[in-house]
Amino acid sequence: MDLRLTEDVIAELLAERDRIVTDYGSINQTRDLVSWTSLFPGGAGLWQGNEKLGEPLPKFFPDRPYMFVAHNYDGSKSYDRMLKRGWERRDTAFWETFWAYLAYVSIQPTNVFMTNVFMGLRTGAAVGKM
Repeated sequence: MDLRLTEDVIAELLAERDRIVTDYGSINQTRDLVSWTSLFPGGAGLWQGNEKLGEPLPKFFPDRPYMFVAHNYDGSKSYDRMLKRGWERRDTAFWETFWAYLAYVSIQPTNVFMTNVFMGLRTGAAVGKM
């Protein structure tokens, strides 16, 4: 088993996103990663604890992570608020359902990589036509 450094894997994923996604059309590109547990590409997509300030990224990327794919990261307004405050809200239906699902299927959050189909942010709010 060859463990890869998390920072190297995230850098590779961001570079590949930038290579593949050349036109964001009506959506905006994420800039910085939101610290704390948060889906890629707005966050690193890995478990960083469940406290507001979270834990640092794990040193090593999970060897064989379960990958969960969501629809889109968020809207640009919410993303900017998250960057400013430094953490993502957890009192949402998404996170409550996601944690309950992981518990139900006995998957540890440390063995999960969370990403989105769309590699950008909707302009304004997170809901509506893409």
